[in-house]
Amino acid sequence: MRIERGAQFSMAWAGRPPGMSSGDFAIWQRWRPFHVDDYTEVYYDASLIPEIKYPLGVDDSMYMMWDQNIAKRIDVLAYAPTHVDIIEIRVSAGFSALAAVEAYESLYRLATNTKLPTRKIIITDSPDAMIIPFAAAKNIDIQIA
Repeated sequence: MRIERGAQFSMAWAGRPPGMSSGDFAIWQRWRPFHVDDYTEVYYDASLIPEIKYPLGVDDSMYMMWDQNIAKRIDVLAYAPTHVDIIEIRVSAGFSALAAVEAYESLYRLATNTKLPTRKIIITDSPDAMIIPFAAAKNIDIQIA
């Protein structure tokens, strides 16, 4: 497993992050101003790419496209001095958001050798009430924006 973080951003940057949908961006715009000083490094749409054997016959020029097509993407990967936040932004977050952030944390751990603790955060406009107890049991912080 490897990670491609992409370009580093500041939390002070108020533009539309790469790969972020308009619905997610509206949520991000409401949440981000309250967290500008929380992080030293921010990456959007960070790719988690498995180390796999490519199918026979894949041309070298196709490897990058293949990797990008199978990669899992973290909406926001945010580094603070004491921890790393893996953030999933989701309109009407449900069980798929829980599964995504759980998987991203596991894959992030495989891809990096960081000693910093990770925190899992879902930022949403409206969480499905059924996910609240599961999120609590899995130490996933649900924040409404």
